[in-house]
Amino acid sequence: MSNARVLRNHPLKQFAELKVGDDIFNTRYKKGCSMYNCRGRCCADGVDLDIIERDRILEHAHLIRPHMDKTQDRNPQNWFQKKTHPDADFPSGECAPRQI
Repeated sequence: MSNARVLRNHPLKQFAELKVGDDIFNTRYKKGCSMYNCRGRCCADGVDLDIIERDRILEHAHLIRPHMDKTQDRNPQNWFQKKTHPDADFPSGECAPRQI
């Protein structure tokens, strides 16, 4: 990361110094990019997230369900794996894996 910026005001208190490359501030999505035609693993399979975010998503399941299509499981109990694991990259120190 030769042209890295140090972010001083960020919510990730577990990182004393958070550096990001300049390209993150300049990169834009390509025209026509959407989750419907993306072949990236994060769009296709989901991502792991902090347990705090998982809980926030589950609290708002009633707002999410109307936007899901017929192929998606509408039962929030099936959206995430039951088991979590420690991960220092997340603010709570615990990761909620996506449902596989």
